Formats: sequence, C-alpha cells, structure tokens
Amino acid sequence: MIDRISGQRHERDAVRALVQAPWTEERRLCTFKSGESVLKLCNQFHMPGAVTYCRVSTPEQADQAYNLPTQQRKVEERCKREGLSVVKTFTDAESARTTERPQFQAMMAYCRAHKSKISHVVFADLSRLNRNVADQSTTLATFKTLGITPISCDERIEDSAAGKLSVNLLGVINEFFSDSLSERIRYRMRAGVQEGRWLWLAPIGYLNSGQNDNGASGLRIDPHRADLVRKAFELVASRSYTLEEVLRRITLLGLKTRRDRPLTKQTFSRMLRNQVYAGWVVSGEVKVKGLHQPLVTQELFDAVQDALEGKTATGAPAPPVVHKKVNDDFPLKGFVKCAGCEKKLTAGWARGRKESYPRYWCWNPKCPAKVGASRDEVEKSFVRILAMLEPTQELLNRLAKSPRPIGLTGWSASLLSASSFLFGLQTRRL
Repeated sequence: MIDRISGQRHERDAVRALVQAPWTEERRLCTFKSGESVLKLCNQFHMPGAVTYCRVSTPEQADQAYNLPTQQRKVEERCKREGLSVVKTFTDAESARTTERPQFQAMMAYCRAHKSKISHVVFADLSRLNRNVADQSTTLATFKTLGITPISCDERIEDSAAGKLSVNLLGVINEFFSDSLSERIRYRMRAGVQEGRWLWLAPIGYLNSGQNDNGASGLRIDPHRADLVRKAFELVASRSYTLEEVLRRITLLGLKTRRDRPLTKQTFSRMLRNQVYAGWVVSGEVKVKGLHQPLVTQELFDAVQDALEGKTATGAPAPPVVHKKVNDDFPLKGFVKCAGCEKKLTAGWARGRKESYPRYWCWNPKCPAKVGASRDEVEKSFVRILAMLEPTQELLNRLAKSPRPIGLTGWSASLLSASSFLFGLQTRRL
C-alpha cells in the first residue's frame, strides 16, 4: 500500500493518507521508498505523532480476548479521528496504584527522549493511566512540561479551572474505587483465614484444591512431594546432619519446585519454618488451625525449629551436630582403599543424562590407577570377602582350649557384628 501511494503523490500526501487509513501493526512498522520511518516523516512534515498506552490489572485479564484489544481499538479510533499517527504503543498488565510499571516507565522515558516528535499520549481513560491522585497529577504535569497533550477517550482533559477540577475529581474517584476494592479484598481474605482456609499458592508438598472435605477452598497433599518434605523435617530434627547435607540428600531423592528446579538454601529454610506443614494458617497476626491435613506433627515441627535456632526443647543450647560415622548411602566410604595409591575411596552420586548413579572412586589426582566403580560392584565384592571370614574348626578348638576363653567371646561378637553388617548390605534398598 505504501509503495503504491508513494508512487502516486508527494510523500507529504502519502503520510496524510497513511494517517487516515485503518491503522495496523504492520503499517506502524513499515517505511517509505526513501527508507524513512513514519516517525521521521511525521516530524519532517510537522504532523502530530501519538503514543498510546493500554493497561489491565493482572496478567489473567491480559489473556482475556476482550480487555486489551478493546482498549487498543478505542485509542486507535480516537487517534484516527484526531488525525494522529500512532508512533508507538505501550501495554501493561499491572495495577495502577503505583507508577512502578515497566511499560509505563518505558512510555515516560520514550516521551522524554522524543519530546520533539511526540505531540499526544492517548489512553482509554484516566484510570488506565493512574489510580492515585498524586501520581496522576505528577504524570499530567510531566506531559505539560514536555509539551505533550494527554487525550482520554472517555473524559475531557482541559487546562482550565473547571477542567482541572474535573480531572482531579476523577482522580479522587479512581483512587477511592481502588482503595475500596482493596479493603473488600483484605476483609474477605481475613475472613477466609479465620475460617482456616488457605488462600494463596500452595507451598511445596501441597496442591491447591478448589474444594476440600469441608466444602471450603484449601489444600490437598501432593502425592509426589509430600513424603520428601516430611523426610526433610525428620532429618533436620534428628540433628545428625547439617542443613546443607539435608538439602543435598532431599534433592538427590527428587524434591524439586513446581518449575522442576532444585530448591535453593533460602527456599528450603523458609519451607522448614512454614507453619502450614503443622496444620496452621498464618496471615499477619492471625493464626488459626487450618482445614487442610498437616504433613508433620506439631512435636516434629517444634523440634525442627529448635534445631534451626540451636536450642533444645528446654531452651538450653543444643549440642553440636553429631555426624554419622556410617553414611547410609555409602557405608564403605572411608573404609575401602584404592589398589593404586592405598588412599581411602570417596563416594557420591554421579550425574548422568537422566538420573544420578552411586559410585566409589579414588580422589587422589596423582593416583596411577584412577580406581572407580559403581556402588553395587564395590559392595558385592565386600560381601564376598565377608563370606570368607569363617573360623575353621581347628581354630575354634584352639580357642576353646585357650586359658582365656574371652577370645572366643570376642571373636563371636566380631563375627556377629560382621554378619549384621553383611545382612544390612544385602537387604538395603534405596
């Protein structure tokens, strides 16, 4: 269309024809044969250029087909009637109670940078621009300083005494509507909390439920994460591991966020302090027993809080964390030695493409053998060695005739301990 118009008449007439034509995003981005943009030509021929601003309060409203398109159609029709070319459009999906909106700030910065090229800012109504009298006054004063005329599709904005009174009254009404709506929402949320309902996004280990057994909105247990959350509380309460060790173990077991990402230390700490897991709903100073099923008992939750704060149940300082000598995942860690350098093997979970695998390996960088094997291989070999630790009949007869029969008792105790460990290796399943 642009090429045909440009070939028939002077570019000035082409610009005028473009302004009068139905405006679309494609026309806004196109250029003339000379390579000049619409904004540059509008400035060259002293034609007014406009910036449009549309806003809804939430992303959910932005997804609805009749909200933003209706506003955009309204402001574009107003620009057409006024003979204004739409240079740029800004759209927000946030509340207007504050000016800290990304696209609003981008629009103001764009107007300051192109104040010689932008003559008007067009919006559906003043409530789309601001819902705060002070912010509205500041915004309109900024436009006046920049020499830009604000146009509201639904209201008259005039620089007269009556016009200023009208605009200020509309600002007061918009602010009152916003404050009143906020008060009603807070009242309803407070009433819901006092009834024991959970009104926010479900924490890890729970899922949001539209209806629970009592007919009120609440939470239901997440079958995939609840056991892992409970396990985390139990490990922390045992005081056998540091917080970092518990987080590492739970992550290896598969606990992740809704976005399928590992929990950070801060998120994990907040989770352990969240009273919702003990069956409470807390909002500000209000704390009531929730309608949802708790994941942990109150005793376990209190024990975790004492462990996190370094206290015992009586309030006295807690003893230091006792680290287990035997690692549940790798019981032979620190016991089995490398055949190449005779250093004790370390162990851990090696990350694969889809999952992690348990392995033992030599940590010594100077080791010539670089020993490494799966956990199953090492433990099966160890079990075979344990099976060979049986005293012969000759040795038993000797021990029986020994003047110190305690030797037989000690050997029997050692054999029993080794047999128990062997049984644990054979029956352990992760």
